[in-house]
Amino acid sequence: MDNENKKLTDEEAIRILREKEAASNMQFDDVKKDPTPSTEEVVSLGKSEGWKASQEFEQEMKAPLEIGWKPFPVANLPSEGRFYTEGTTIAIKAATVEEIRHFSTIDENDPLDLDDKLNMVMSKCLQIKFPDRHASWKDLKEEDRFCLVFAIRDLTFKNGENKLMLTMRCGNTCSGDGTYLEKIELKNDNFDYYKIDPKLMRFYSADERCFVILNEKLGAPLKIYVPSLGVTTFIKNYMRERIRKGEFYDKTFLKVAPFLFADWRNLSDALYKKVEMDSYGWSPFKLSSIIQVTEMIRFGVKTKLTRTCNKCGAEVSTNLTFPGGIRSLFLYSSPLDDLLS
Repeated sequence: MDNENKKLTDEEAIRILREKEAASNMQFDDVKKDPTPSTEEVVSLGKSEGWKASQEFEQEMKAPLEIGWKPFPVANLPSEGRFYTEGTTIAIKAATVEEIRHFSTIDENDPLDLDDKLNMVMSKCLQIKFPDRHASWKDLKEEDRFCLVFAIRDLTFKNGENKLMLTMRCGNTCSGDGTYLEKIELKNDNFDYYKIDPKLMRFYSADERCFVILNEKLGAPLKIYVPSLGVTTFIKNYMRERIRKGEFYDKTFLKVAPFLFADWRNLSDALYKKVEMDSYGWSPFKLSSIIQVTEMIRFGVKTKLTRTCNKCGAEVSTNLTFPGGIRSLFLYSSPLDDLLS
């Protein structure tokens, strides 16, 4: 009985299976092609669910990208990959007609719906892989999303058939007659991005992949995380539910909450409420520090484009807007013009 209950190694399991099949004159085609026990065999031999998950994850990491998926260098993100597990890889694909149809229903006057639609694009067109565990589009940092949306757009319109052009004009006398300063195509290479304040980068921890602030006035080390889409989505839905039920929620805490949770997988209503209650015990110094740090964490695209006038040399800025609205990211902004040309 002790031998029967003994946990078998992979090599012993394969040997026993081969001996049993040989005794019954069975063929070994499948075993010869792949010497690794199948999932069913593993279960019958007493292997744990954790073992199966690790095997599936290993196969996932080894699997090549499917047709249509293109690698996107993590170093090319606005975050430069600083806030992801070292060894993270990203791949993207073009949006399908079905996904474009869904995106076209966007309500541009509703920031929550805008967020939902952009996340839908991420869920369908983005793959993230961590070297040591499963990953999801929800692990993408919110500040990196805009960059990837445009990268996906480039794949969707890979022949440049749906360019978005923004006209910039100089307000000085050199172009007072309304002549164009220049037309700029809206794409990643032409955007201006924020840079994280060097003072804040002094607190960046390469080991923790977040900001760790040590100060006796704060007590315990203060960890500030760059919000992921999973965390912001949870908090957004939490707020929606509170509003729907007419319940109170702390707007001050809501502002800093996305920066206080490391992983969306661990988030729950109970945990959110606990941290919210704990925040009432923060000292004024700690609250001020958290608010200031979170306001300094900006490395996404700027809402203005700035260029130098090619006539008078003045600096010219214009708001980042989209001809035809946000939906023109994946819909033609003026298809009739093309039909009539």
